[in-house]
Amino acid sequence: MATFLAVPLKQTQEVELIKPMRSFIQNTFSQADPDDYNKALNEFSKLRNLMIAKSVDKHDSALEILYR
Repeated sequence: MATFLAVPLKQTQEVELIKPMRSFIQNTFSQADPDDYNKALNEFSKLRNLMIAKSVDKHDSALEILYR
């Protein structure tokens, strides 16, 4: 008889990504100005937060909603 292990789904929450990513850019790419990436960082943070806020069913077809 097969024994199944129940593993809870991974959950996430909103976090501040802009400041750490700006710091990473500044420390890793010495020639880059982090201010040049403000628009991209804001968009990335916005999209991530939108993904967190969406409530979808937990099955494969729900991925189609998240891909949009």
